[in-house]
Amino acid sequence: MPISLSQIAANTASTTLSIDGETVTVVYLPNKLTDELVAKINTDAIDDNEMFQDLIKSWDIYEDDAQTTMFPISRIGELGIPIKVAIAQAIVGAMSPKVETPA
Repeated sequence: MPISLSQIAANTASTTLSIDGETVTVVYLPNKLTDELVAKINTDAIDDNEMFQDLIKSWDIYEDDAQTTMFPISRIGELGIPIKVAIAQAIVGAMSPKVETPA
């Protein structure tokens, strides 16, 4: 069955990571990581906050301790760099093919 470009772009995947001992799930759009976006990243034509906003669809990071208000992805720049690095590593790790070493 045929598929449209918009269907491909809307495909989601998720990954989990640990932040301060808590499990966080990030839902992202793997097909948004295109040659164009990588070129922008490599030439500093896009900042990392914009990249995250393009790639992340949702996450379970909350603004409040009661966990009723999700922290907006548009404000990712307010998070510490170690957290952003951990999120990037989790996404890249989830997208990377698993290579099994022979026993």
